[in-house]
Amino acid sequence: TDYPHISYHDYSNRDLKYARWTGSLWATETLDYVGDVPGKTSLALDSTDSPHISYDDGVDENLKYARWTGSAWDIQTVDSGGVVGAGSSLALDSDNNPHISYHDYSNRDLKYARWTGSGWKIETVDSVGDVGRHTSMVLDNNDHPHISYYDFGNSDLKYAKWTGSSWNIETVDSANSVGTYSSIALESNDNPHISYLKLTGVDLRYATWTGNQWIIETVDSAGSVGGYTSLALDERGNPHISYRDATNDDLRYAKKVGIVSYEWDFGDGSPTGLGERLTHVYPSPGIYNVTLTVTDVYGAVDTDTCTVTILPRNQPPIADANGPYYVDEGSPVTLDGSGSYDPDGDVLQYRWDLNIDGIWDTGWSSGPHLEHTWGDDYSGKVMVQVWDGEFTDTDIANITVSNVAPTVELKILPTNVNVSLRIAGEKWHDVSIELYEDDVLIAEGSFTRYPGSPNDQILDLTHLEVNISRRYSVIVRYTPEDDIINGQPNGANPFWIVLKLVDQEEVWVHHTFNVQHPETHTREVDLTTAILSHGLTFEAIAYDPGADDLTFRWNFGDGTNITDFYPNENKTFPIVVTGIVTHTFPGSATYMITLTVEDDDFGVTPVTSMIVLG
Repeated sequence: TDYPHISYHDYSNRDLKYARWTGSLWATETLDYVGDVPGKTSLALDSTDSPHISYDDGVDENLKYARWTGSAWDIQTVDSGGVVGAGSSLALDSDNNPHISYHDYSNRDLKYARWTGSGWKIETVDSVGDVGRHTSMVLDNNDHPHISYYDFGNSDLKYAKWTGSSWNIETVDSANSVGTYSSIALESNDNPHISYLKLTGVDLRYATWTGNQWIIETVDSAGSVGGYTSLALDERGNPHISYRDATNDDLRYAKKVGIVSYEWDFGDGSPTGLGERLTHVYPSPGIYNVTLTVTDVYGAVDTDTCTVTILPRNQPPIADANGPYYVDEGSPVTLDGSGSYDPDGDVLQYRWDLNIDGIWDTGWSSGPHLEHTWGDDYSGKVMVQVWDGEFTDTDIANITVSNVAPTVELKILPTNVNVSLRIAGEKWHDVSIELYEDDVLIAEGSFTRYPGSPNDQILDLTHLEVNISRRYSVIVRYTPEDDIINGQPNGANPFWIVLKLVDQEEVWVHHTFNVQHPETHTREVDLTTAILSHGLTFEAIAYDPGADDLTFRWNFGDGTNITDFYPNENKTFPIVVTGIVTHTFPGSATYMITLTVEDDDFGVTPVTSMIVLG
């Protein structure tokens, strides 16, 4: 996944720590307690991306090694023979076995350890003087180690490599205190490159083995530079070095290009071109042989030739936006760029600007058509741009998007009434009730007044869905002559017809019977006025295909007008708006109800309804 892994020393807690990037965050772990001395760690990833780390244990002053097994950390002491392990450098061979170079401080030696598959094999590489500090190690194509290190006794940079049977050791640079902070890398042919610090002058130095000699260069001498170097070679074998600028407390970077000269013969008789990358314009179509001659820093020369075929110059495409277009708001229209063409027959790409504001409203597409819906009226232009891979062309067409007036549905919501009878006064008298719709009996009932609260003696007669064009009445009958007790002096039975509406409001219609009469008494009550006194509820549903604001203007035909405004704040389309109003008419009559719905682009739709009350 190419995610980074880092091993490092936690000085605050005296621990060896490890961090890796998971793709979304850093996962850190503490591996080992290593003491006060902030030692150098070295990390390598094996073929399964599992980390291996070498480090010196500041507590026991040993060389230690940690590897991730896939489920846990395996930590081993590699060398405990004295004060060992400082400045270790770790590399993994083709079998993922670790190799470590390090300094033996007790004996002032350069040492090397490798895992054989069953145990650690440790050997002294160089023991002449005080050697082995600032080691850096890499393995070649045969898994043989190459080590750069500092000879403290002579202040030299040294280099050791395993030939397969013995160690070959040589001094690379002895120019007055050189070789600390070395970093080694190998070319594809296993020739070594080494970056390091020259203490005298505090310069960054660089050494390259050509195959028969060492080439030494000063890379940077501007101030105190060159500490903590790290070297890598790119695919061309060119060095890239990171290092410290102690003067400015900066991190610096240097690179070197191996080839110093590029010379181009374009094969058309034009002057030779110089540079790694050049642009050349041929005067006419044809086949040309192009020759590149390169020279490296050591004067070596090589050439290569390729053939270039120059085709006739590409002709730009021709755009056609078609049109003009006419469409209603809220309805799709297909913009057609299929009339565009390329003189060379190249395949075209298309994109559209729908209001000529300089911002393309679509990305590139291989299709010449675009279906689009405008949510509001618009009179303007659209533009298509075509591209053949090199050239573009544009064309503009007129478009008219017309406003569409809203459509409206108007209806009167049903008036629902529960009809009940309540009586009070003298006990044991019975009362009957009859409900008529246009003189047709539609419900009847009776009950007797018993002792107790009148509120507990209510007759629920019926649930009535009112037809506003009809008349509703009740007849209440009282027959005292067959009652158990035919009244008391001045006795009376008041009654109430209770109308409960859907909003739980109640209308009470009252009358009182005198109970001292032997004959039947009746009372007829007109309920129409009482019902309509609560008002009628009108519902209007308006549909607009555009993103318009709507205004509802109500005229109830009795001199009453109401206006309601419904803004379309989000400018969505199409929109559906429901308006509900309740109106109380002054009496029984014929009324013409008119609702006018208008959008914000002056589209007007009137709708009427005639009602007859009573």
